Amino acid sequence: QRGACKYGDACEFRHGDHCPRDRADANLRLEILDFCRSDQTEKALSPELPSGARKKAHAISEEFGLEHASEGDGMQRHLVLRKGAAFCQDRFPASRDEEPKVSADPKIAADQFLAEVKKRVADKAGETHSDDKHNAVGLGEGPGWRERYYRIKLEADDETVGDICREYWKGLQWVLSYYYAGCQSWRFYYDQHYAPFAVDLAAHAPL
Repeated sequence: QRGACKYGDACEFRHGDHCPRDRADANLRLEILDFCRSDQTEKALSPELPSGARKKAHAISEEFGLEHASEGDGMQRHLVLRKGAAFCQDRFPASRDEEPKVSADPKIAADQFLAEVKKRVADKAGETHSDDKHNAVGLGEGPGWRERYYRIKLEADDETVGDICREYWKGLQWVLSYYYAGCQSWRFYYDQHYAPFAVDLAAHAPL
């Protein structure tokens, strides 16, 4: 039915928001992305590409820094993509072959995606915890771990922990004020990347 598509009369099928044109655009983007990741320096797209898809290919090429021009005559006129001086190969590492193939089954694809997210989070966590500073603190390990934490993470000692706690309390007050009464100060900021321990915050809580 005409006009039932989100693209209007450009598409004459009744399918609401799920238009085949979206899938075609996604496939075209993947095709150009594969070219960017490859060792090829030039790629000719099919002359059978519809005019709307050619317009999309021009836009994707601009986004990826590719040179793009139409060549040929008549029915053989087609779009040619080239990796010119403005193209940066480092933006497109050739790692796609190492990625798992996505299943056509939505449920399996969702499970694959979730598994990949968990793997990347675990890998990132492994990188974080392998940091020398983290290992040097050794939270909860042996005597002096509290002092090690403050010395390594906050560059503080017992004499300055109180000041840091008071600044942290000010930060909490700033957040509450910001959301309930508006910004009280655009100049204030908590100048540490880590928080004090709760026991120290309690010991230095404002009355």
